[in-house]
Amino acid sequence: MPIWLTHLAPVSATFDSDAPSKMADGWLLVPLTAKFAFISPSKLVIVMPILALLPITLLLLSIRRRPRVVPVWYGGRDQNPQRAATTALTFSNALRTFYSFIYRPIIETERESPQDSNGKPYFTRRLVFTHDVAPIFGPYLFAPLEKLVISLAARLRIIQSGHLNFYLSLIGALLVIILLLVLL
Repeated sequence: MPIWLTHLAPVSATFDSDAPSKMADGWLLVPLTAKFAFISPSKLVIVMPILALLPITLLLLSIRRRPRVVPVWYGGRDQNPQRAATTALTFSNALRTFYSFIYRPIIETERESPQDSNGKPYFTRRLVFTHDVAPIFGPYLFAPLEKLVISLAARLRIIQSGHLNFYLSLIGALLVIILLLVLL
């Protein structure tokens, strides 16, 4: 790319300009200041294929080594995959216990005995299980965010009107704004 600048010198000479010679300093291209020098694209063209060889080399080195295979460790116990298996409850229960101070779970179980059982709960006629969490996230976090998104969508609905003239006028307005910013 610095070579291209030398071919621009005769063209710039017709305009009494010496710009191509000021645009390069050896392999470096503009901007050249005392504090900053741009990386040379010519050097990048040379270095990037060399750097691409690094992952290929690592891949070739990893193919030669076979992966180490060892039996599964069961915490010092006898090998029994059924006893060592983890379930979704293993993780969810830990999270539920840790964050219980935030969402304060409520779990209630109500048992209804038959009328002829004399108050002895040997046979349960009906079992009602209820659970709930404190309404923190819904009304205080998600509801305001939902209202904000719905109001933004209602205001921005005009952008997706499907009218080609409106889209063209938006593009024209953006071009005028960009030109004004450049001129200021």
